[in-house]
Amino acid sequence: MSNRKLSVIDLNSSKKNEVIDITGEVQEFIQKNGVNNGVCFIYVPHT
Repeated sequence: MSNRKLSVIDLNSSKKNEVIDITGEVQEFIQKNGVNNGVCFIYVPHT
C-alpha cells in the first residue's frame, strides 16, 4: 500500500557551489507526519 507524503523546501544559495544542511527540516517533516518506516527521496533540481 502506498501512503506518500510530499513537502517542498525552497532554498536560496549565495554561492555557485554550496552545501546546505536540511537534516532538521527533513526530520521535522518525518516526525510531523508520523513516518516510522520507508524511504525518503530528496530531489534537487539544478537551475
